[in-house]
Amino acid sequence: MGRRRQHVELPGYAVGSLLLVPVIDIAANRLVLLLTMTVAAASLLSAALAGSAALFLVALFAAGAAASVIRMLVPSAAELAPESQRGRIVGSVMRGLMLGSMGCLQACSLSAAQEARPSRGPPGHSEDGWPCAAARACRRSPPSFSPPTAHGELVNPAS
Repeated sequence: MGRRRQHVELPGYAVGSLLLVPVIDIAANRLVLLLTMTVAAASLLSAALAGSAALFLVALFAAGAAASVIRMLVPSAAELAPESQRGRIVGSVMRGLMLGSMGCLQACSLSAAQEARPSRGPPGHSEDGWPCAAARACRRSPPSFSPPTAHGELVNPAS
């Protein structure tokens, strides 16, 4: 049996949905959206560079809270759009959200498939089978608290 994963970003998303989304009705839309997206980017960057498990978990919680910006985009787009173009603009925002969501699922599937492959990749790929440096960076775990493998140490078949 695999280890149960803790999802710290989900309670963060709930807190963001309860506390941040209503702010869009009170404050200036553009400022709230800009600040929330900035916090999302900063928290994801700090999670990527986290040196400890505590900092990583706090950054994930903040990223989950800031991810509630998605729930703010559609009503804000509808409010900011001229009435004659409202349907087209809201449709474009929804299309972008759906394409981003589907693209993320495809990237995760590719990442999982690459993880399951042996270390030798096709021509043009790196020696560990990853097509680019960004994909290799995404697969790395945060420093100083990498999860243990289920079967002990991995054995390199080439050695």
